[in-house]
Amino acid sequence: MRVLILTQRWGKGGVLGFVQEWVRELSRKVEKVYCVVLEKEIQEIPDVPVFSLGKEKGYRILPDLHYLIRLYNILVKIEKEGGVDVIFSHMLPIFTIAIFPYAYLRRIPIVQWYAHPSVDLKLKIAHHLASCVVTSLPTAYRYKKDKVKVLGQGIDTKMFSPGPPHRWFPELLILYVGRISPVKDIETLIKAAVLLRKRSNLNFKVSIVGGPVTQRDRIYLETLKKLVEEENLEQIVTFEGPVEHGEELVEWYRRCYFHVNLTPTGSGDKTVLESMACGKPTLVANEGFRETLGKYAEVLTFKYGCPEDLANKMCFLFRLSRKEIEDMGKYLRERVKRFHSLEILMEKLIDVFEEVVRIKSGKNENYLL
Repeated sequence: MRVLILTQRWGKGGVLGFVQEWVRELSRKVEKVYCVVLEKEIQEIPDVPVFSLGKEKGYRILPDLHYLIRLYNILVKIEKEGGVDVIFSHMLPIFTIAIFPYAYLRRIPIVQWYAHPSVDLKLKIAHHLASCVVTSLPTAYRYKKDKVKVLGQGIDTKMFSPGPPHRWFPELLILYVGRISPVKDIETLIKAAVLLRKRSNLNFKVSIVGGPVTQRDRIYLETLKKLVEEENLEQIVTFEGPVEHGEELVEWYRRCYFHVNLTPTGSGDKTVLESMACGKPTLVANEGFRETLGKYAEVLTFKYGCPEDLANKMCFLFRLSRKEIEDMGKYLRERVKRFHSLEILMEKLIDVFEEVVRIKSGKNENYLL
């Protein structure tokens, strides 16, 4: 099978650093993989051509037109090499809309990946145009369910692992990993830290790992720093900036006592599962993770936007013994391996690809356009 992947960015850093892991694993299981990205920093996977639409060049005049022309020029090159059997559009519905005329004329099915609470007109159109929509969690896709398949998140559990069993970090580090953005509700963590300081004599720290992307995000970061200053938390809360998606990030997970994710139900943040794959408990506001959390769902889920409830759950974790924390971490890692491992995701994704190709060939035209 020959696969074309459309995604936002090709590089090691940032929230999309995992894309290379997906592409590398998929390329081992299919005949050929091509990637088209908005911007590219590096090329490091052998035999996987990665074409950039040129966002890194900073087009100032009609950038979308530049991207569209570049996309169809790339498609001509891919056609000369034999074309593709299926198109996998990752997260950006506009990619599905842009490539649909080509896919329609060539009778190539489009599989749209989307895991985000936002539902706009572009997503609704892409939903209609795609042969199938795939997502990470049942709650991560908020539009129609008629074409949706839930596949899991695709965590590389070999990379994201607990490390040597003898390593134990004595510091009481609370970790947040992710983009600095209003939707991430990081102020709830800072307010919960205020309550935790009042209620205990624990010498805990809070590390916020990640950075802003948009101007709105940058304004939000300054708001968070001001809140830390107003609450006299400068010695407790630190902003560490973004890190590369790899060993540096893994080391942060291994260092922490537990990880906190504050996004509401409807998102599918990979950081939740990455930290659990490293054997660390993760407190979440997202109800969509309850199945993965299993028997610990009640103690690790807090009310979205509620510092009081989060502080209570953090106190509970700090009261546990080292063995209890380790046992919880081992259990959660096994849950991630069962529901969200990279190997399982690729197997399910290839099954979807084969299904939509078979259907598009004419055996069940009612399913597709």
